[in-house]
Amino acid sequence: MTTAHASAHPNRATNRRHRGGTNEGLSAIAEVVRAEVRRELDHLRERAGEIVERGKSKAIELKDGVADRVSERPMAAILVAAGVGLLVGIMVGRRR
Repeated sequence: MTTAHASAHPNRATNRRHRGGTNEGLSAIAEVVRAEVRRELDHLRERAGEIVERGKSKAIELKDGVADRVSERPMAAILVAAGVGLLVGIMVGRRR
């Protein structure tokens, strides 16, 4: 390194000495961030599980309600299913 080049970067040697401490500090910060991310992911998994369970319960309630209505009025259920099938068939046919 030339004298002019060395004088342009007087802190290089100092920076080299402090890098080890900086790496340790960054490693500590990264570990804190990892721990926080893990904690948040665990919380999100728990919440997602709760939401899925509520959704399953609601779906079962809806299924039972539909089953009751179908058994009470089977002809109406058949007509509604036929109407829905007809509408879906028309919409699919138009796309082609």
